Amino acid sequence: SLSPTAIPYADLFLDLLNRDGIYHAVLSNTIYDSDDTFKLVNKLLPNNGLQFLLGSAEIGVKKPNKLFFDAGLNKAGIKKENAIYIGDSFYADINGAFFSGFNNVIWLNASHKSSSDYSKLNDFDKISFVDVSSFKEVIELYRGGRLWK
Repeated sequence: SLSPTAIPYADLFLDLLNRDGIYHAVLSNTIYDSDDTFKLVNKLLPNNGLQFLLGSAEIGVKKPNKLFFDAGLNKAGIKKENAIYIGDSFYADINGAFFSGFNNVIWLNASHKSSSDYSKLNDFDKISFVDVSSFKEVIELYRGGRLWK
């Protein structure tokens, strides 16, 4: 049976975003219905303050497709230059977000993979991102004013 758990420190990071009035949402390649996924997120992370959850099934494309990221930004009404993208998949999230135009990309790399494993991707050497192992590190970057370039 599937027993998902919240990523450690995600709740504390969301609390900071809520406290500071920072708009935040989830863009997911989930294979499940977006409404069901959102209910699960709300159960695991109550008081998360998420504005929405956009699932790939809703728009017919998945990350790393640029259209997926554009759809999320359009729904949020936010410009890429003012957004931060945090993701755990180098290929789908980091590669996709960077080449979709995000200036601020964070790889939540809990399993400590090497980015060089993805060196065969087109223009790999151009991808700019911050590599962290946990939301605890994301919180430290946020508190230090170092999430936005």
